[in-house]
Amino acid sequence: MRASHNVHRLTRPPPGVMSQQEICWWLKELRRRYGWGTRVLGRTLGLSNEAAVERKANGKEWIYPTEQIRMSRQIKRILSGELVCKPGRAGRPDRYGNGPGKAVIAAHPVPLVPPNKMVLDVEHLLRHGIGRLKLVPAYEPPLPLLPNFEVLRGMLSDG
Repeated sequence: MRASHNVHRLTRPPPGVMSQQEICWWLKELRRRYGWGTRVLGRTLGLSNEAAVERKANGKEWIYPTEQIRMSRQIKRILSGELVCKPGRAGRPDRYGNGPGKAVIAAHPVPLVPPNKMVLDVEHLLRHGIGRLKLVPAYEPPLPLLPNFEVLRGMLSDG
């Protein structure tokens, strides 16, 4: 086998690149919760057609390392709010034959916040010897409702 064939045999992604599981999850999540159409998402991520988006999201098609780098970069741009999906008129393709909707650069980016966070499923790792990501609810500690009265009394007695 030639050295050029070893390019696709990376065992883990480079630093800062999403794993294949994360990419699959975000492909499903962007379509389901955030209103990104399959065709628009495919064009934004540089995929050939919308069937490729479906197959890659469902894990039926391999995400090659070069695609993984490109797709994770574009997904991060979407998550940061830099790219937004602008819906087009239904049934009215543009002059290039593209269907409704397109990705545009936002004037005022608003980051997308996932309702959950991804963590490594340690139980699955110990049982099967391979790691798997799972979603858990993001926990934010509640804000204190009452002021600290000792600090308040100290401030009043000093002044």
